[in-house]
Amino acid sequence: MIKKALIILRVSSEMQEERNSLEAQEDQAKNFAKEKGYVIYKIIKEVESGLYNNRAGYNELLEEIKLKSFDVLIAYELSRISRTQLEIHTTIKKLKENKIEWHFIMQPQLDSSSDLSDFLLGLYGGMAAQESKQLSMRLKARFKYYASQGYCLTSPPFGYDLKDKVLYKNDKSYIVEDIFHSYINGVTKNRLARKYNKTITTISQILENITYAGYIKYGRYTQDKSTMKMYTNEEYEIYKGLHEPIISLEEFNLVQKILRDKKMRHIKGSEDTRFLFSSLLVCAVCNRKLVGVEQEWKSKSGSRKYRAYKCASLKTHFRQCKSEDLDNAILEQIKEYAKNNFEFLNINSQKKKKDYSKEIKRLEEKKKRIAETYTDGFINRDEYRRKIYDIDSELRELYNLNKEEISEATVNLKKKFIEYMENFDEKNRLQQKKILQLIVDKVIYYPDETFEIFLNV
Repeated sequence: MIKKALIILRVSSEMQEERNSLEAQEDQAKNFAKEKGYVIYKIIKEVESGLYNNRAGYNELLEEIKLKSFDVLIAYELSRISRTQLEIHTTIKKLKENKIEWHFIMQPQLDSSSDLSDFLLGLYGGMAAQESKQLSMRLKARFKYYASQGYCLTSPPFGYDLKDKVLYKNDKSYIVEDIFHSYINGVTKNRLARKYNKTITTISQILENITYAGYIKYGRYTQDKSTMKMYTNEEYEIYKGLHEPIISLEEFNLVQKILRDKKMRHIKGSEDTRFLFSSLLVCAVCNRKLVGVEQEWKSKSGSRKYRAYKCASLKTHFRQCKSEDLDNAILEQIKEYAKNNFEFLNINSQKKKKDYSKEIKRLEEKKKRIAETYTDGFINRDEYRRKIYDIDSELRELYNLNKEEISEATVNLKKKFIEYMENFDEKNRLQQKKILQLIVDKVIYYPDETFEIFLNV
């Protein structure tokens, strides 16, 4: 009886230059089937990373195995099925259960007819998984390097076109500029959405995108290899872009402050005045929020109620602290900041100034290395001039920043905080809580009953 063969072909979507090798894999697989006397039942082609388990082609293969619709599986090599050990072993197990043979053209020692097949499959499967991880690491390093040089590796945001990995303004860029300027002048997101026929979510995404200020984000999102879902990373890299900004960095930072100021209106529990810092306190041990609770203390003489903070994880990282005592202690520290006109912000600004000097030195060294690279013939003149121009632009900006003792942003921030704290004790409890949410980003509480205040700087 002539056996029916299913051929599976795959190249990685992360290696675009390998797409042409699909044809080479197909030719070899067809010749292999012809030599063995098999009739080709189906050919499954994929351009997708082997790290992804939820691939359409792979799922189709599993369905065909389940239906027992073929007798022999042919692949170029083991890693074409998958690059994860679990999926490789799952597939081989299903093939065995349904009495389906398998052949790997470049690895005949793994064929179902080989005596060493079971032993070698584990070894080669592990090698395929490790090779894939190393490839992924190399690609990430390469992409990060491109991003650090100012290239855009994602689809262009509204207002820009993308050419050769560099963003260029298009005829819609004026809309982005107007959205930022209008928002600074008090126009709401809702009105801007109606004006430009966009959703409020889109307006928010535009206002929060630092790309418009001339920077590139890298590592903002991560994809789960098994579920294919995208997740947002809280920490990611920001690099100076090669593109022309639509708005200034100062305008972008001002918009972020306005957004933070309005954020407090939507904080859960902001109307609950029993606990002043209920939405701001964070456990130093597990990084969870501290929640306010009302407890009852019982004794022989009777019972009385009191309020306290405890970790939302419900674990005993520290003794429950009375909310009144902790609220007063934190409030006293903030009032002390206000009494001294938040002068410690000047110290923070001066620390940043020292960092500018280090960055200037680093860029000067980088210029020397680029000059040596050009002299040795590793880069051409145009690339050399572009790199030097970019570094000189950064240096000019840093030299100007280094001359400022206290930045304008710091001065404005101090004025704003001082204004918030004026006549603080005369305001009602709800007003006080809202003011604190404007000034304070978070308060970390430690097991030794100390705390650390972080302001919305």
